[in-house]
Amino acid sequence: MSAAAMDIRAAIPRPAPEAIEIRCPSIETARSIREDYGAFCHYDERDLRFRTVWLVEDTPEYYVERVRARVERDRQEDEQRFGQADLTDAERGRLQQRTDWTYGTHGFHARSCKAIAVGLDVDDWTAHYDHELTVDEHRDIYRAVSGRGGRNVTNRSQRTPSNATRYLPDGGEDA
Repeated sequence: MSAAAMDIRAAIPRPAPEAIEIRCPSIETARSIREDYGAFCHYDERDLRFRTVWLVEDTPEYYVERVRARVERDRQEDEQRFGQADLTDAERGRLQQRTDWTYGTHGFHARSCKAIAVGLDVDDWTAHYDHELTVDEHRDIYRAVSGRGGRNVTNRSQRTPSNATRYLPDGGEDA
């Protein structure tokens, strides 16, 4: 183990040995657990940089299981990486008809979004693709579409005005 790694481990505040240690897949997961279950967590401001969460020793088993379930769910989501998929000539042509879309600028983004859509069994991924959204936002959109069977008959290969209202997966609107 390197000296730098040992220095970081020494900086991690350690609660009582009886505390329940849970290693999260990301800092974001650890932070959300600390936020939702703060009454059961040992932490101070320095802990916000680490993926490990310590629950107090008398945390009810119900809450310990809920935290472990969330950690496992987030770990599975992190493992479900889709990579990139090649665009067909037809898909590339439909995307190039859109305002402000170029393959040189948005090609890798579109390939990543297509891979997510294919992984979630969405047929017409270009109908839901928006180069102004992040890849993670597309993941949520494609999950919602996939929950409806993944089928869409809307043809969105036509140009969309820049002031068009976008509907978000949670039902809200983004003008």
